[in-house]
Amino acid sequence: MHESIQYDPVAIHKLAKRQYRRSVFVLAFYPAIGALGCSFAGYEIAGYEIGGRLAAVIGAAIGAFLGYLYGSLRSMRLRIQAQSALCLERIEENTRTE
Repeated sequence: MHESIQYDPVAIHKLAKRQYRRSVFVLAFYPAIGALGCSFAGYEIAGYEIGGRLAAVIGAAIGAFLGYLYGSLRSMRLRIQAQSALCLERIEENTRTE
């Protein structure tokens, strides 16, 4: 290993904290973006047939639901990455010879 690269458990904890913060952000961000995007799409696609507001509300509901589904999967992936980093840090801590 290169001499300037050292094991730093603080960096691993910072990474894990960041991943957890991102997992919470993703759960709020993806449904909002899905609702916004699909409300415009619903308005454009079905706005003339069933009314603009109704189409936008239906599109927003569908988009928020799909955004939540995708966001929850992404959030779980980020939390698993954080737990993997903490697990590797604990393994290093337990197996290190001093």
